[in-house]
Amino acid sequence: WAAPIAPAYEPFTSSIEKSSSPLRENAKAMYDSVYQIMHHLRPRELDELGLEHALKNGKLKSLLNKADIEYQTNLDINSTLADEHQTAIYRICQEAVTNCIKHSSASQLLVQLSVNKQAIDLIIKDNGEQVRNNAESGGYGLLFIEERVLALGGKCSFDTQDGFAIKVSF
Repeated sequence: WAAPIAPAYEPFTSSIEKSSSPLRENAKAMYDSVYQIMHHLRPRELDELGLEHALKNGKLKSLLNKADIEYQTNLDINSTLADEHQTAIYRICQEAVTNCIKHSSASQLLVQLSVNKQAIDLIIKDNGEQVRNNAESGGYGLLFIEERVLALGGKCSFDTQDGFAIKVSF
């Protein structure tokens, strides 16, 4: 009995395998996308090192050192920061470092962070040329910073006197 029935099911089975292959590929692609988004939302470095250590000695410092840009931090954190603020501060610093390396021709970058129960103040300043929007960069970095700050109820300003500075307060 089994021999005559098996060939009838083979096309059906092979058709299921063929049609499920794109489903598996889509599921894997969705998983990969979600995984990447998770890591973009909160950097693993924050979980592994904490904000203070990540800013002082993490990937940002390494990137600037490779670009031969002197990096200084002045961190005065006297209060616990919510995860959203930690992520925002780190991402803003990350964008500032990228802008500094790619657009400013700076030789120095300073990150100042002051946190207490009343306020969070972040100043990132380089000694380079004014950041210009160019066709290659898309000009989204500063907009990204503003949107992130506004989403948390903060204020953001940019200063182009004596280099480029980003000032953020929450």
